Amino acid sequence: MTMTDLIMAGASRRDMAARLVSLCWRPNVECYYFGYAAHVGHVLIGFNASSRYDYGMLSRALGRPLDGGLCCWRDRQTEGQALLTHGGGWTAIAFWDRSGDPRPNSNTAFIVRGTLTFEQMIRVARHQHPLVWRRFTFPVVQVGAQGTQPHR
Repeated sequence: MTMTDLIMAGASRRDMAARLVSLCWRPNVECYYFGYAAHVGHVLIGFNASSRYDYGMLSRALGRPLDGGLCCWRDRQTEGQALLTHGGGWTAIAFWDRSGDPRPNSNTAFIVRGTLTFEQMIRVARHQHPLVWRRFTFPVVQVGAQGTQPHR
């Protein structure tokens, strides 16, 4: 939603301020990527990351395994339906993604230290991993644990 949309909808100053903050988050923070990498399979990629250590540490902090555990589990694995998770000082968005690997349970997750909103996570992930984002042929939208869009 743009600022113009908020103004036209008669949004409160608080809602407009929250939207401005979401647009101002610096996208140059460290952002881990878990997902498909060509010729390797599903891996965790980060800054100077020791993947084995970081995978366990991040899974423990977020309370679930990175590989599919942070995605929205429903009857269907709809690509791009992203679940936002906070835990242990980290924020993650994860969703089913078969853009690189067509098999069931293929997924993507982006993880950042701190407490970020969904919009901030999208901005950081797009900035830090542009080649991954170019692969997506589906919209990435926030859903709740039951697969429904959260109330705002």
